[in-house]
Amino acid sequence: MVALIDIIDVAQGGGSGFFASNFVMMIVLFFFAATTALVAYPPSYIKKKYEQYRMAKSILKGEDVKCLTMIQLIARVIKHHQNLEIRPGERWIQSSVDIGGEVLGSKDEAYIQRYWTFAPGLTFEQKPDGYHVRVVDDDHDCILMSSLGYWAFHCNDEVREYAFQKVRESGTGNHGSYLLLGKNTVVDEAYEAMKRFFHRKYCSFSASGFLACMNLVANLAPKGGLIFMDEKCHICLRLGSKLSGAKVIKFPHQDFDALRELMLKNRHKYSGRCLMVLDGIYSADGTIADLPRARKLADEFKVEIVMDEAHSMGSIGKTGHGIEEYYDMVGACDYICGVFSKSLSTYGGYVVSNNEDVQVLTVSPGVGFATGPHSFTAACVTKGIEIIERDNGKTRAAIDEMRKYYVKQLKEVPKCANLVNCGHTVFVFYPHLYAASTVAVEMRNKGFLVSSFMFPSVPVDRSILRLTITPLTTKKILDDFTAALGKTMQELTARFGEDVMYGHRPHFFQGVHFDGLV
Repeated sequence: MVALIDIIDVAQGGGSGFFASNFVMMIVLFFFAATTALVAYPPSYIKKKYEQYRMAKSILKGEDVKCLTMIQLIARVIKHHQNLEIRPGERWIQSSVDIGGEVLGSKDEAYIQRYWTFAPGLTFEQKPDGYHVRVVDDDHDCILMSSLGYWAFHCNDEVREYAFQKVRESGTGNHGSYLLLGKNTVVDEAYEAMKRFFHRKYCSFSASGFLACMNLVANLAPKGGLIFMDEKCHICLRLGSKLSGAKVIKFPHQDFDALRELMLKNRHKYSGRCLMVLDGIYSADGTIADLPRARKLADEFKVEIVMDEAHSMGSIGKTGHGIEEYYDMVGACDYICGVFSKSLSTYGGYVVSNNEDVQVLTVSPGVGFATGPHSFTAACVTKGIEIIERDNGKTRAAIDEMRKYYVKQLKEVPKCANLVNCGHTVFVFYPHLYAASTVAVEMRNKGFLVSSFMFPSVPVDRSILRLTITPLTTKKILDDFTAALGKTMQELTARFGEDVMYGHRPHFFQGVHFDGLV
């Protein structure tokens, strides 16, 4: 297409003599350019670009895209797909209410504010047993079916008592940043526990897991470096790559053949440090990274692996030691980063490695100027790790058995068609933009609080219920939940159709590796 434009420009500037003396050459060049354009930009590609242009025109309404936040753009993309009116100058909160009304099937703004998770968000009272909650303004208790406290340490008496003891001994926490004042002995004890757990020499903590992962990628790969990143990596890793200054190349999810082609084409062009960035478990999909293939490519092309174990630490591996134990490849990752809020049920994040560069992270802007973990947080880490190691795989085995039971019930009672399961998690996919979110709202009315994913957390052609199993989960809870889910799906069939509620979509799972796929 560009070649055609160039020829037209030349022709227009050449005058009538140009056409008279070069008519045959013009015909040859025209057909050559047309053929090249069709090969480079086939009709399907051109159609896709045209559709993108139409969507952009629809969601922007004449506004400058540079003046809209990413959240505003995402909300408008959702509205565009739902064929909802987008008003010029529309703010995010209005977009969110409109989307919530569509998901809930109601125009009652008070009802939308109460039940639409993202406007303004849920506040609930946590009961001491760890799994009963009461959402503010609800008149009934719910059982939390999507807890990310995988080991239920948030209500574990041993963890709580140890943390209280350390706070009484040392105070609540640090007096300021790592860079100025270092870390106290309670935090140092947690450092040592993390290094032992992952069999690494060096460790660094951050105020949050998001910060730990983002800061690691941002500081490892400077300008002149290269980052190969799975397209479904968590946003903290993606933001870190943007901050790094390195060239970032995304590859199709779990497609290591495509990654090798990209490495062959690009690796030799960059002399700086090269990273391959992966998630141990991709939290919105249930995919487990293929570490053996990743390590093979890393060795071939002299690339270092950064593994985000936010959801895989404590969740996979015979004794919960994560993806390296899962594949029996201890030491295969060059850097491991993650969060304490999942398996360890506390606040903060970590990086571990045998590379001494990790020590520099403590004085990097993302960590050095932030206060370190407080004594209570660090003590929860130390005691949680101690319990996981002392348990020696018993809880992991019990969770796996309970997960199999869960999957069996979901297949039989609600007749869920699209199921993925790994670690502590079971995912139920629906081939619709917001069907899972509607299911989640109806389940809350039946006494079960469930988390759901929709665009942009997952592609626009699906939505997901994310269900988890913890040591607090019983077969009675699962039986009651699956019965309620079956009733809800039956009720929503009239709205969404049987194909959405019960239709199988194998293309959701092509080319990816799961612990369990049914």
